[in-house]
Amino acid sequence: MGREPIRTGKFVHVCLAGLITLSLTGCLFFRERETVRVKTEEFHQTHEPKERRVEYLLVAKGLLDQNDFEGALKEYQKILTNSGKNSLQDEALFQMGMIYSHYGNVKKDYAKSLSLLRRLVKEYPHSHRAEQARLWIGLLQEYERLAQTVQKLQQTLEETKKVDIEIEEKKKEKVK
Repeated sequence: MGREPIRTGKFVHVCLAGLITLSLTGCLFFRERETVRVKTEEFHQTHEPKERRVEYLLVAKGLLDQNDFEGALKEYQKILTNSGKNSLQDEALFQMGMIYSHYGNVKKDYAKSLSLLRRLVKEYPHSHRAEQARLWIGLLQEYERLAQTVQKLQQTLEETKKVDIEIEEKKKEKVK
């Protein structure tokens, strides 16, 4: 019989501690919820809803799967222009950079691709796409360097062909 009051006392103390903990976390929860509500209202006043931006993203990916590069670019551009700085803009910048350097795109533009990827790295350095963008920037820069080298070699080859033709013509004149 001496133990029951002690157990009851412990039970009461545990219950009180639980109620205090619940009331404190409940207050924090409501305060955090109010902060989120206020930030959400501010966001929606100046930005498109996230559902709309996600819709643009899904439509763009569908168009990209169909090799409709122009349509996909327009959808990604909507994400960039119709919202403030958000988590989908880094994805849009990356995808646009990939479209401009895509092997199947007849309107390839490596300069635009580089520009978009550099913008991604500058504006979203901690994005999950930033490291990939850095890698692509390096590859595109190397590609441009190699393309310039190839162009110079082609010019040298053309000049060499002209010289060879002139030499052959002079040999023919000497023989006659």
